[in-house]
Amino acid sequence: MTNTRAERKQYRAIDIAKFVMAILVVAIHVRPFTGQTAFVYDDIIARIADPLFFQITAFLFFEKIFAQISGDLRQGMSWCMLGHYMKRILALYTAWFVIYAPVVLPRTWQECGNIRGMLLALLKKYWLSGYYGAMWFMTALLLAMPLSLS
Repeated sequence: MTNTRAERKQYRAIDIAKFVMAILVVAIHVRPFTGQTAFVYDDIIARIADPLFFQITAFLFFEKIFAQISGDLRQGMSWCMLGHYMKRILALYTAWFVIYAPVVLPRTWQECGNIRGMLLALLKKYWLSGYYGAMWFMTALLLAMPLSLS
């Protein structure tokens, strides 16, 4: 089954929501307002972006699974598809981890001072948070998706 653009189901509301959420994520990091407006907009309204991105990701993932599978095979096949999906996320995450390495390795060496400490710090960053705060989303996806099928 080929998956061309014409065969894909279009979700215009989800596309609009992703666009709005992307703007909100930018607002979280840029903090365009000050005072009480900053608190209300940046710390309350814009914070809905991350949970909604997780919900959209989960919806699209499970919609794809259940569209292809019917009956009693759903549970077994959904684990198979989850494994494929997680491998793709892990490959992308690892690629970005390697791209960031030239910047992060010297900093980590300065913080730790020895090879053992540096390796432990890198493993912790890889599995728990990423080098930079923005990479937490990928580790959260890798940890949360298997929990959603349990």
